[in-house]
Amino acid sequence: MEFSKKAANVIFHLTKEKLAWKKCFKDDSCEEPTIGSHSVQENRFLNRIAEDGHVLYLQQKIEKDKASYKFHKQGIGSATTFPGFCGTHDTNVFIPIERKDYEIGDKEQEFLFAYRAFAFEYQAKKSYYQTIRHYYDLFDNKDIETLKRYHPLIPFDEINMEEVKEKLLERLNANEKPLKNVENIRKFLNEKLDNKCFSEITTHSFVFPEEYKLVVSNVFYLYADNLGKEINGANEDIISTLTVLPQENETIVLFSYPTQFDVKFRDFMKYIDQSDLEERKKIFSMLIAVYTENIALNPKLWDSMEEEQKKMFYIIYEGTVKDKITPFIALDLNLFTEIKS
Repeated sequence: MEFSKKAANVIFHLTKEKLAWKKCFKDDSCEEPTIGSHSVQENRFLNRIAEDGHVLYLQQKIEKDKASYKFHKQGIGSATTFPGFCGTHDTNVFIPIERKDYEIGDKEQEFLFAYRAFAFEYQAKKSYYQTIRHYYDLFDNKDIETLKRYHPLIPFDEINMEEVKEKLLERLNANEKPLKNVENIRKFLNEKLDNKCFSEITTHSFVFPEEYKLVVSNVFYLYADNLGKEINGANEDIISTLTVLPQENETIVLFSYPTQFDVKFRDFMKYIDQSDLEERKKIFSMLIAVYTENIALNPKLWDSMEEEQKKMFYIIYEGTVKDKITPFIALDLNLFTEIKS
């Protein structure tokens, strides 16, 4: 039996929850257990877009050794959650965004939305690396008994253990630099939070005068702007965060990044500023489809969208057209729509 990279992905996915990194993002020395922290607030935003207490949440599913992402119905109590904070820090750190609506220009709130989005990303990257490390050790030690206990249907006796170990080592090496980068960003954000240096994160806020039934909280690495101008070079890992918040009669989009990189994003922000509302919807829809892994929306919103729009979203998300997204409105995708009756 040939052990393919696809099969490796299946193994990683099936045990990701078991091997998840579960420590408090605010403080490694925190002795409290982590809880299921919402990356998007349940009582302020998720309940606004829910239908009978449920949303559609983008999740990875694996069928016949093939991974794909689809929207699946999930209760708002568990949607967008991750084991990233202890109960005390989850409560105390986010009071400014939990107890009142977002106000444009509130630096502390903007910082906290970006902070929470990054914590979600950090936990995912740490968990992924931890999973690879664990499997590397299992294959290195030829611990077939444990592997079979994890996956009784996979014939590990027929697998070339050395070949798999090499593939795992490649992944470990490839992820060391990104992991070091997120460790540095975590340290940076926690220092700024402790010292209340909220202006170290630049946030551009955009308002749509309609309340659209979707939420987003995500970190991404924007490769290039709308004109193809490079933002993240080969040796750079400049983060951005995108947050979509439905409030009373409006929808807020927050685009944030470390202030030290203002020059890098200047032209792209100017492009968005100069776009009309309909163009902005397409720009942010493309960013969501290309880069976002943490999105939830109202089931009726998705059901009311045209089939061509749904198909376009999945094609873009799966990466088919990721190298063909300049300019950002080249494809007519729009997730910021009203629910059609």
